[in-house]
Amino acid sequence: MLRVFAAFVIFLTGLFAGWIIRGLKTEPVESATPVESLIQEEVEPRNIRALYAEGNLQEVIEMSQGDGAVIRDLIGNSTSARARTLLQIFMATYGESFYGLMRLAMMETEYENFDGAVTLMEKAYLLTITPGEERFFFMQLSEISYTYEKSLLAVENYDLLDEFYERITFAMPEQAHFFLKLGLLRIRLGNYDAALAPLSQIENHPQFGEKARELIAQTEVDELLESLEVLPLKSNGNQFVVEAVIDESRLINLLIDTGAAMTVLDEGLLQALGYNLNGQRQELFSTANGVVEAPVISIQQLALGDASVGPLSVGALTLSMPGNIDGLLGMNFLRHYDFHIDQDSRELYLNSER
Repeated sequence: MLRVFAAFVIFLTGLFAGWIIRGLKTEPVESATPVESLIQEEVEPRNIRALYAEGNLQEVIEMSQGDGAVIRDLIGNSTSARARTLLQIFMATYGESFYGLMRLAMMETEYENFDGAVTLMEKAYLLTITPGEERFFFMQLSEISYTYEKSLLAVENYDLLDEFYERITFAMPEQAHFFLKLGLLRIRLGNYDAALAPLSQIENHPQFGEKARELIAQTEVDELLESLEVLPLKSNGNQFVVEAVIDESRLINLLIDTGAAMTVLDEGLLQALGYNLNGQRQELFSTANGVVEAPVISIQQLALGDASVGPLSVGALTLSMPGNIDGLLGMNFLRHYDFHIDQDSRELYLNSER
């Protein structure tokens, strides 16, 4: 009986303990440090545009993996310093390309670094392969050279313009129109002997040969005078006006302008004399209103007393000058002579250079 009772007590004790344990059982307590936080999160790759915007250009280059299209897409039409630097780093890393050099050349033009732009163009020219690339190259070369010409003419830096034309003729000898430009510039400056070199290179060219031969004939002008010429001058403000005769037929008044490379005549005067200005080659001229384009023609002769030059290249511009001024007497006439202006006596002295 005692054994039965003891067994019963043990049973009740176990039952009670089980009930207590079950009552204390709750949901697991959340760990203070979640398991997820112990696993390092994967970092999403940074966007290449964001890196470019932040100026992390080296990372941009690495992410591009040498794909030039990625760089072109980032730069777009921008000419900013950041775009220029990115393109420079890209080509330094992966090598120069035709379109990369051309794009950089246009950027340098925007910054008026024309010498750098021409250097890049010369490199790009060596990388042209397809006809499309060649057409694109010469279109851009024309645009850059026109901008450069205007900037040099605006400050009358003819020496640098001569150097630029000569550089193109050496690097790209098939560009015949630059030989013509160089020859014409030297004639405008009265440097006839130097003009012969580029013009003789293209005198048989199918497109520019006729004009080159015409300019070569112009360089054969006789520069000798038999006697000293003393010509009376009229005042026009701070400048002087001299009488001249064009084509042995018409008396005109010319304002002496020693800063002008080429003599300029009013287009109405030239048309009245029978010169056709349509279809003539256009050149850039620096005027009081800025740099303008105007046709250049060759007149038969221009004479100041017995001193004459002909044929002579002149620019045909619309002139609205007071005092019945018909044009400007430029250095392409005056350089044929030793000349001196006596302001006190208001006289122009012309004598042969030889």
